[in-house]
Amino acid sequence: MKTANSSAKLAANLTFLACLLLVCGVAYGGSAGLQEGTNITNGLDICREPKHESLNRGAAVPDFNYASNGDDWPGLCQTGQQQSPIDLPEKQNSTPKAIPSNQLIKFGPVNATGNAVLRREIDEVEILSANWANDFSIPVCGGDNIGCLDGSSDSASVQYMNASIVNMHFHANSEHTRAGTYYGAEAHLVTAITLNGKQRLVVFGTWMDIEGNKTNAFFEVVRPYIDQSNGAACNAVPDNVTFNVTSFLPSNKTYYAYRGSLTTPPCTEGVTWIVFNNPVQMSVPQLKTLYKSNSYTSQPCSNTTQTTNQLCNILGARTNNRVLQPLNARTIELGTPATSGAAAT
Repeated sequence: MKTANSSAKLAANLTFLACLLLVCGVAYGGSAGLQEGTNITNGLDICREPKHESLNRGAAVPDFNYASNGDDWPGLCQTGQQQSPIDLPEKQNSTPKAIPSNQLIKFGPVNATGNAVLRREIDEVEILSANWANDFSIPVCGGDNIGCLDGSSDSASVQYMNASIVNMHFHANSEHTRAGTYYGAEAHLVTAITLNGKQRLVVFGTWMDIEGNKTNAFFEVVRPYIDQSNGAACNAVPDNVTFNVTSFLPSNKTYYAYRGSLTTPPCTEGVTWIVFNNPVQMSVPQLKTLYKSNSYTSQPCSNTTQTTNQLCNILGARTNNRVLQPLNARTIELGTPATSGAAAT
Protein backbone atom coordinates (compact mmCIF):
# COMPACT_ATOMS: atom_id res chain seq x y z
CA MET A 1 0.00 0.00 0.00
CA LYS A 2 3.17 1.62 -2.56
CA THR A 3 1.22 2.26 -1.22
CA ALA A 4 1.93 3.43 -2.06
CA ASN A 5 4.28 2.94 -3.21
CA SER A 6 5.78 4.06 -1.12
CA SER A 7 8.45 5.21 0.15
CA ALA A 8 10.01 5.07 3.13
CA LYS A 9 9.67 8.63 4.18
CA LEU A 10 6.13 8.84 3.08
CA ALA A 11 5.65 5.78 5.05
CA ALA A 12 7.22 7.30 8.05
CA ASN A 13 5.00 10.28 7.71
CA LEU A 14 1.93 8.15 7.58
CA THR A 15 2.88 6.73 10.82
CA PHE A 16 2.46 10.13 12.10
CA LEU A 17 -0.69 10.70 10.22
CA ALA A 18 -1.69 7.36 10.88
CA CYS A 19 0.22 4.74 12.30
CA LEU A 20 -2.94 4.48 13.30
CA LEU A 21 -3.42 4.69 9.88
CA LEU A 22 -1.90 1.93 8.93
CA VAL A 23 0.68 2.77 7.59
CA CYS A 24 3.09 4.46 8.90
CA GLY A 25 3.72 5.47 5.76
CA VAL A 26 2.64 6.56 2.44
CA ALA A 27 2.11 10.10 1.28
CA TYR A 28 -0.93 12.19 1.98
CA GLY A 29 -3.79 12.76 -0.40
CA GLY A 30 -5.28 16.08 -1.30
CA SER A 31 -3.98 19.56 -0.64
CA ALA A 32 -4.92 19.43 3.04
CA GLY A 33 -2.84 16.34 3.63
CA LEU A 34 0.15 17.77 1.81
CA GLN A 35 0.31 21.05 3.66
CA GLU A 36 3.04 21.64 6.19
CA GLY A 37 2.30 25.20 7.16
CA THR A 38 2.38 26.48 3.60
CA ASN A 39 -0.19 26.72 0.85
CA ILE A 40 0.12 23.73 -1.46
CA THR A 41 -1.43 24.53 -4.80
CA ASN A 42 0.70 22.86 -7.46
CA GLY A 43 3.60 20.55 -8.21
CA LEU A 44 6.29 23.14 -7.55
CA ASP A 45 4.90 23.74 -4.06
CA ILE A 46 4.96 20.00 -3.41
CA CYS A 47 8.58 19.74 -4.53
CA ARG A 48 9.55 22.49 -2.10
CA GLU A 49 8.15 20.65 0.90
CA PRO A 50 10.87 19.87 3.48
CA LYS A 51 10.18 16.14 3.42
CA HIS A 52 11.09 16.03 -0.27
CA GLU A 53 14.41 17.82 0.13
CA SER A 54 17.66 17.49 2.02
CA LEU A 55 19.22 20.48 3.74
CA ASN A 56 20.87 21.59 0.52
CA ARG A 57 17.50 21.53 -1.29
CA GLY A 58 18.37 18.31 -3.03
CA ALA A 59 16.60 14.97 -2.84
CA ALA A 60 15.78 13.54 0.56
CA VAL A 61 18.26 11.03 1.96
CA PRO A 62 16.89 7.48 1.62
CA ASP A 63 15.97 5.51 4.71
CA PHE A 64 16.32 2.07 3.10
CA ASN A 65 17.30 0.29 -0.09
CA TYR A 66 16.84 -3.04 -1.83
CA ALA A 67 20.47 -4.11 -1.74
CA SER A 68 19.80 -6.95 0.72
CA ASN A 69 16.36 -7.88 -0.60
CA GLY A 70 14.77 -6.39 2.49
CA ASP A 71 16.60 -8.69 4.90
CA ASP A 72 17.98 -5.61 6.65
CA TRP A 73 14.58 -3.93 7.05
CA PRO A 74 13.64 -3.82 10.75
CA GLY A 75 10.55 -4.46 12.85
CA LEU A 76 7.40 -5.81 11.24
CA CYS A 77 9.27 -6.26 7.97
CA GLN A 78 10.85 -9.29 9.68
CA THR A 79 8.26 -10.34 12.25
CA GLY A 80 4.90 -9.52 10.66
CA GLN A 81 2.47 -12.30 9.80
CA GLN A 82 0.40 -10.37 7.21
CA GLN A 83 3.09 -8.98 4.95
CA SER A 84 2.93 -7.97 1.29
CA PRO A 85 3.43 -8.71 -1.56
CA ILE A 86 2.19 -12.26 -2.05
CA ASP A 87 1.69 -14.71 -4.89
CA LEU A 88 -1.88 -14.65 -6.23
CA PRO A 89 -3.52 -17.70 -7.81
CA GLU A 90 -4.61 -18.16 -11.38
CA LYS A 91 -8.32 -17.36 -11.37
CA GLN A 92 -9.24 -20.35 -13.49
CA ASN A 93 -7.06 -22.77 -11.52
CA SER A 94 -8.31 -21.97 -8.05
CA THR A 95 -11.44 -21.11 -6.17
CA PRO A 96 -10.86 -17.89 -4.19
CA LYS A 97 -13.74 -16.87 -1.99
CA ALA A 98 -16.19 -14.80 -4.03
CA ILE A 99 -17.05 -11.37 -2.64
CA PRO A 100 -20.84 -10.90 -2.42
CA SER A 101 -22.34 -8.44 -4.92
CA ASN A 102 -23.46 -6.14 -2.11
CA GLN A 103 -19.88 -5.85 -0.79
CA LEU A 104 -18.04 -4.94 -4.00
CA ILE A 105 -15.95 -1.82 -4.42
CA LYS A 106 -17.66 0.86 -6.50
CA PHE A 107 -15.23 2.28 -9.07
CA GLY A 108 -15.49 5.74 -10.58
CA PRO A 109 -13.29 8.30 -12.35
CA VAL A 110 -9.85 9.22 -10.99
CA ASN A 111 -7.60 12.04 -12.17
CA ALA A 112 -5.00 14.48 -10.90
CA THR A 113 -4.03 18.03 -11.87
CA GLY A 114 -1.47 20.41 -10.43
CA ASN A 115 0.98 17.56 -9.98
CA ALA A 116 4.51 16.63 -9.15
CA VAL A 117 6.22 13.51 -10.40
CA LEU A 118 8.73 12.47 -7.77
CA ARG A 119 11.80 10.34 -8.07
CA ARG A 120 11.64 9.75 -4.35
CA GLU A 121 14.73 8.96 -2.35
CA ILE A 122 16.00 5.75 -3.83
CA ASP A 123 14.17 4.25 -6.72
CA GLU A 124 10.52 4.98 -7.04
CA VAL A 125 8.55 7.01 -9.55
CA GLU A 126 5.66 8.56 -7.68
CA ILE A 127 2.84 10.94 -8.55
CA LEU A 128 1.65 13.34 -5.90
CA SER A 129 -0.97 15.96 -6.56
CA ALA A 130 -2.52 18.94 -4.85
CA ASN A 131 -5.75 18.23 -6.72
CA TRP A 132 -6.78 14.60 -6.84
CA ALA A 133 -10.35 13.92 -7.90
CA ASN A 134 -11.85 10.46 -7.58
CA ASP A 135 -15.08 8.59 -7.07
CA PHE A 136 -14.05 5.30 -5.47
CA SER A 137 -16.33 3.93 -2.75
CA ILE A 138 -14.98 1.32 -0.33
CA PRO A 139 -17.35 -1.10 1.45
CA VAL A 140 -17.01 -1.33 5.22
CA CYS A 141 -18.71 -4.16 7.13
CA GLY A 142 -19.36 -4.47 10.84
CA GLY A 143 -18.20 -0.95 11.55
CA ASP A 144 -14.48 -1.41 10.87
CA ASN A 145 -13.98 -4.26 8.39
CA ILE A 146 -12.42 -2.38 5.48
CA GLY A 147 -13.27 -4.01 2.17
CA CYS A 148 -15.63 -6.45 3.92
CA LEU A 149 -12.91 -9.08 4.24
CA ASP A 150 -12.15 -11.03 7.41
CA GLY A 151 -15.05 -13.43 7.20
CA SER A 152 -17.93 -11.05 6.57
CA SER A 153 -21.15 -12.74 5.47
CA ASP A 154 -23.51 -11.85 2.63
CA SER A 155 -25.94 -10.43 5.17
CA ALA A 156 -23.40 -8.21 6.92
CA SER A 157 -24.42 -4.56 7.06
CA VAL A 158 -22.42 -2.56 4.51
CA GLN A 159 -21.48 1.10 4.67
CA TYR A 160 -19.78 2.68 1.67
CA MET A 161 -17.09 5.30 2.31
CA ASN A 162 -15.32 7.60 -0.14
CA ALA A 163 -11.59 7.08 -0.60
CA SER A 164 -9.11 9.95 -0.85
CA ILE A 165 -5.98 9.59 -2.97
CA VAL A 166 -2.61 9.44 -1.23
CA ASN A 167 -0.30 8.86 -4.21
CA MET A 168 0.35 6.71 -7.23
CA HIS A 169 3.69 5.01 -7.71
CA PHE A 170 5.37 2.26 -9.74
CA HIS A 171 7.42 -0.86 -9.06
CA ALA A 172 9.47 -2.74 -11.64
CA ASN A 173 9.39 -5.70 -11.68
CA SER A 174 5.91 -6.29 -10.31
CA GLU A 175 5.61 -6.94 -6.58
CA HIS A 176 2.64 -9.31 -6.60
CA THR A 177 2.92 -12.34 -8.84
CA ARG A 178 0.29 -14.59 -10.41
CA ALA A 179 0.96 -18.31 -10.04
CA GLY A 180 4.62 -17.46 -9.53
CA THR A 181 4.91 -15.28 -12.64
CA TYR A 182 6.14 -11.69 -12.51
CA TYR A 183 4.89 -8.87 -14.73
CA GLY A 184 7.14 -6.14 -16.05
CA ALA A 185 5.84 -3.54 -13.60
CA GLU A 186 3.10 -2.85 -11.08
CA ALA A 187 1.37 0.45 -10.35
CA HIS A 188 0.00 1.21 -6.89
CA LEU A 189 -2.81 3.70 -6.41
CA VAL A 190 -2.75 4.38 -2.68
CA THR A 191 -6.02 5.57 -1.16
CA ALA A 192 -7.20 6.24 2.38
CA ILE A 193 -10.50 6.35 4.16
CA THR A 194 -11.14 7.94 7.55
CA LEU A 195 -12.88 5.63 9.97
CA ASN A 196 -13.54 6.49 13.61
CA GLY A 197 -11.08 9.35 13.36
CA LYS A 198 -8.29 7.21 11.92
CA GLN A 199 -7.05 6.80 8.38
CA ARG A 200 -6.91 3.33 6.87
CA LEU A 201 -5.15 2.50 3.62
CA VAL A 202 -6.62 0.72 0.62
CA VAL A 203 -4.05 0.12 -2.14
CA PHE A 204 -5.06 -0.73 -5.70
CA GLY A 205 -2.45 -2.69 -7.64
CA THR A 206 -2.37 -2.84 -11.45
CA TRP A 207 -0.04 -5.20 -13.26
CA MET A 208 1.72 -3.80 -16.35
CA ASP A 209 2.49 -6.36 -19.05
CA ILE A 210 4.97 -5.85 -21.91
CA GLU A 211 3.60 -8.73 -23.97
CA GLY A 212 2.76 -7.22 -27.35
CA ASN A 213 4.99 -4.18 -26.72
CA LYS A 214 1.94 -1.90 -26.74
CA THR A 215 2.41 1.72 -25.67
CA ASN A 216 0.42 2.67 -22.59
CA ALA A 217 -1.22 6.06 -23.22
CA PHE A 218 -1.42 6.99 -19.53
CA PHE A 219 2.21 6.18 -18.78
CA GLU A 220 3.27 8.09 -21.88
CA VAL A 221 1.87 11.24 -20.22
CA VAL A 222 3.91 10.50 -17.09
CA ARG A 223 7.08 9.45 -18.88
CA PRO A 224 8.48 12.83 -20.02
CA TYR A 225 8.83 13.93 -16.41
CA ILE A 226 10.90 10.93 -15.37
CA ASP A 227 12.85 9.99 -18.50
CA GLN A 228 15.72 12.39 -17.83
CA SER A 229 15.90 11.74 -14.10
CA ASN A 230 19.22 10.50 -12.75
CA GLY A 231 18.93 9.72 -9.09
CA ALA A 232 16.30 11.09 -6.77
CA ALA A 233 14.62 14.28 -7.91
CA CYS A 234 11.31 16.07 -7.67
CA ASN A 235 10.01 17.23 -11.04
CA ALA A 236 7.08 19.60 -11.10
CA VAL A 237 4.48 18.97 -13.79
CA PRO A 238 2.73 21.91 -15.50
CA ASP A 239 -0.63 22.69 -13.97
CA ASN A 240 -2.44 22.12 -17.26
CA VAL A 241 -1.32 18.47 -17.39
CA THR A 242 -3.94 15.99 -16.19
CA PHE A 243 -3.18 12.42 -15.22
CA ASN A 244 -6.34 10.53 -16.12
CA VAL A 245 -5.87 7.46 -13.94
CA THR A 246 -9.27 6.14 -15.00
CA SER A 247 -7.90 5.52 -18.50
CA PHE A 248 -5.08 3.49 -16.99
CA LEU A 249 -7.14 1.04 -14.97
CA PRO A 250 -8.19 -2.19 -16.72
CA SER A 251 -11.64 -2.18 -18.28
CA ASN A 252 -12.42 -5.51 -16.61
CA LYS A 253 -12.11 -4.68 -12.92
CA THR A 254 -12.28 -8.17 -11.48
CA TYR A 255 -9.94 -8.01 -8.50
CA TYR A 256 -8.18 -10.02 -5.83
CA ALA A 257 -8.58 -8.73 -2.27
CA TYR A 258 -6.64 -9.61 0.84
CA ARG A 259 -5.29 -8.08 4.06
CA GLY A 260 -1.62 -7.16 3.91
CA SER A 261 0.99 -4.52 4.62
CA LEU A 262 3.11 -1.75 3.20
CA THR A 263 5.79 -3.18 0.93
CA THR A 264 8.42 -0.75 2.24
CA PRO A 265 9.57 -0.02 5.81
CA PRO A 266 8.00 0.14 8.32
CA CYS A 267 5.90 -2.60 6.62
CA THR A 268 2.85 -1.64 8.70
CA GLU A 269 0.04 -4.19 8.53
CA GLY A 270 -3.69 -3.59 8.22
CA VAL A 271 -3.56 -2.49 4.58
CA THR A 272 -6.44 -3.62 2.37
CA TRP A 273 -4.99 -4.76 -0.94
CA ILE A 274 -7.00 -4.73 -4.17
CA VAL A 275 -5.05 -6.19 -7.11
CA PHE A 276 -6.74 -6.19 -10.51
CA ASN A 277 -6.89 -9.60 -12.14
CA ASN A 278 -6.32 -8.17 -15.64
CA PRO A 279 -3.05 -6.40 -16.51
CA VAL A 280 -2.73 -3.32 -18.68
CA GLN A 281 -0.23 -3.12 -21.51
CA MET A 282 3.01 -1.16 -21.63
CA SER A 283 5.88 -1.04 -24.10
CA VAL A 284 9.45 -2.18 -23.63
CA PRO A 285 10.77 1.43 -23.92
CA GLN A 286 8.32 2.46 -21.20
CA LEU A 287 9.52 -0.32 -18.92
CA LYS A 288 13.10 0.72 -19.60
CA THR A 289 12.18 4.20 -18.38
CA LEU A 290 11.21 2.74 -15.02
CA TYR A 291 14.40 0.68 -14.88
CA LYS A 292 16.42 3.78 -15.72
CA SER A 293 14.79 5.70 -12.91
CA ASN A 294 15.79 2.87 -10.57
CA SER A 295 19.41 2.83 -11.74
CA TYR A 296 20.65 5.48 -9.36
CA THR A 297 20.17 6.07 -5.68
CA SER A 298 21.06 9.25 -3.79
CA GLN A 299 23.19 8.61 -0.73
CA PRO A 300 25.25 10.90 1.54
CA CYS A 301 28.56 11.64 -0.15
CA SER A 302 31.47 9.64 1.20
CA ASN A 303 34.05 12.34 0.44
CA THR A 304 34.96 13.75 3.86
CA THR A 305 35.85 17.12 2.35
CA GLN A 306 32.21 17.68 1.50
CA THR A 307 29.52 18.77 3.90
CA THR A 308 27.49 16.02 5.48
CA ASN A 309 24.22 17.20 3.96
CA GLN A 310 25.36 16.73 0.38
CA LEU A 311 24.13 13.81 -1.68
CA CYS A 312 25.86 11.88 -4.41
CA ASN A 313 24.31 9.62 -7.03
CA ILE A 314 25.62 6.09 -7.03
CA LEU A 315 24.67 3.17 -9.20
CA GLY A 316 21.85 1.21 -7.60
CA ALA A 317 19.51 -1.67 -8.31
CA ARG A 318 17.28 -1.55 -11.37
CA THR A 319 14.39 -3.21 -9.58
CA ASN A 320 12.38 -1.94 -6.63
CA ASN A 321 10.07 -4.83 -5.89
CA ARG A 322 10.01 -6.44 -2.46
CA VAL A 323 10.41 -10.22 -2.39
CA LEU A 324 7.28 -12.35 -1.94
CA GLN A 325 6.00 -12.91 1.59
CA PRO A 326 4.32 -15.98 3.14
CA LEU A 327 0.53 -16.12 2.86
CA ASN A 328 0.23 -17.70 6.33
CA ALA A 329 -3.42 -18.08 7.32
CA ARG A 330 -4.82 -15.32 5.13
CA THR A 331 -7.70 -15.72 2.70
CA ILE A 332 -7.58 -14.31 -0.84
CA GLU A 333 -10.96 -13.18 -2.12
CA LEU A 334 -12.16 -12.41 -5.64
CA GLY A 335 -14.52 -9.59 -6.57
CA THR A 336 -16.25 -9.22 -9.93
CA PRO A 337 -17.85 -5.76 -10.30
CA ALA A 338 -20.85 -5.47 -12.58
CA THR A 339 -19.60 -2.27 -14.18
CA SER A 340 -16.32 -1.47 -15.85
CA GLY A 341 -14.33 1.65 -16.59
CA ALA A 342 -12.51 2.95 -19.62
CA ALA A 343 -10.22 0.54 -21.39
CA ALA A 344 -6.49 1.01 -20.87
CA THR A 345 -4.10 1.28 -23.78
